[in-house]
Amino acid sequence: MNKLNWNSAQYLYDKINNFYKELKPLISDTYPHVIPVEYYIYKTDWIVIPYKNELKNVSEDGFTVYKDGKYNIFMRDSNDRTHQRSRFTMAHEIGHIILDHHKILGGNLLTLNPKVKNYVEFQANTFAENILMPIPHILKIDDKSVTNLSKEFNVSKKMAEVRMMHIQRDYNIMHQLGYLK
Repeated sequence: MNKLNWNSAQYLYDKINNFYKELKPLISDTYPHVIPVEYYIYKTDWIVIPYKNELKNVSEDGFTVYKDGKYNIFMRDSNDRTHQRSRFTMAHEIGHIILDHHKILGGNLLTLNPKVKNYVEFQANTFAENILMPIPHILKIDDKSVTNLSKEFNVSKKMAEVRMMHIQRDYNIMHQLGYLK
């Protein structure tokens, strides 16, 4: 496990950068900006369990349970969500796993105190934004309208909008850490 403080910016962006390097060879030439989070989950021993309304009170979109060394990702049934929204949820849950939240903070993230829960959710959201819409890919696109970015990256328009609001923050941190030249 990484020796850095789990709640430091360097820890977060190191994990994002290393995961992106792992995913980069999986990106297809046909869709060069669509990061294959679905395929990544398929390659792991993680189990994805769809649910409908029965667990809606636990989480609107999805959550991960870590038990006996295994990850079970519960995802709201895709018939109830757009594919793009499901991709964000997958990337978000992958973020919790890659950032070791379950191992560091205990198996159940849903019961954390609100301050810690808000921070781990911020980290998982930042992870998902940076994985689904990596800065090097965004910089290669001329038309940075929300509609175009949403199509290019196969994300929702809301995700593209939020990503563009946070891109300068992420660019500055990643540049400072030496990940962007």
